[in-house]
Amino acid sequence: MFIYEPIFALLFNTSTGRYHPILFRGAPFPGGVDGNRYKSCRHHTKGLDTLPEALEDIKSCTGKIDGRMKYFDQPIPWDGQDIPVMTTIFSEHNLLTSFEEFTKVITSAENSEN
Repeated sequence: MFIYEPIFALLFNTSTGRYHPILFRGAPFPGGVDGNRYKSCRHHTKGLDTLPEALEDIKSCTGKIDGRMKYFDQPIPWDGQDIPVMTTIFSEHNLLTSFEEFTKVITSAENSEN
């Protein structure tokens, strides 16, 4: 049995330039197949104009979740079409274990693009 830590990430709407914080929960494969499969279960529908606003939204949510969580180290591009419901497998290589580290990496990535 796997114990999945929630994973926070950011969707980046390529059409509007807005950030959409998103939360993934563990969703084991059917039939007991091993693997770290996750499904999205919450995203900020309207989105936020700036990266600092999006990070603050994630920070406010982390206080409502018991236990440890992880953070995906890069924004996920989204074209803004349809509802962004996702099932994915995250590589441990791309997961960060502290909000502070996540903020530093995400902010650094955005600054290097501008």
